[in-house]
Amino acid sequence: IVTCTILGGLVALAIGLMQPNLYQSNAKLLLRVGARELLTSESMLGTAEDPRVSLPTAGDEIQMLSDVALFEKVARTLGPAQVLRPADPRREDGPDTPWFASALHGLQARFLGALPDDHDCPGADCARCQRKAAKLLVEQTTLDGETGSNVILVRSVATSPEAAQRTVQALVDSFIERHREQYSIAALVERN
Repeated sequence: IVTCTILGGLVALAIGLMQPNLYQSNAKLLLRVGARELLTSESMLGTAEDPRVSLPTAGDEIQMLSDVALFEKVARTLGPAQVLRPADPRREDGPDTPWFASALHGLQARFLGALPDDHDCPGADCARCQRKAAKLLVEQTTLDGETGSNVILVRSVATSPEAAQRTVQALVDSFIERHREQYSIAALVERN
């Protein structure tokens, strides 16, 4: 029983050391429907019967923003190393940090630093690293619509508060740019 208890404790300690701390950051996007979102080629020609038929909803916008290409773009913008590398757990430790917390942070930093990479990355343009970073962003990001409103909640987690805020800001910027591209009238004007 004692041996099993010690082994169980060591396994639990190893699993705990493998898990980096996660911090969550949130942002809200307000979907306001204006003339740009209602404009279609038919409405420009005056043949549309009811322009409100194509009114986008928060659910439509969430589906559009869930595109993996957006997450790939954000992974390229932030850099795969920034997305994939866990933050050093000792970065906030100071003289007021309890000794046991500092010791655990030191063990965790050594353990995370000792984990092998699955390949040698030739640089920031490594396609494999960018795919892994985009996949991690998709896994760590949640898009939810608030019930009864046009507010979209963007939630992301990262291994430091700064990285979580940076990730959410990059995602929101990318989402806003995607929305503007989707409802841009430039293509309609050129076509007509």
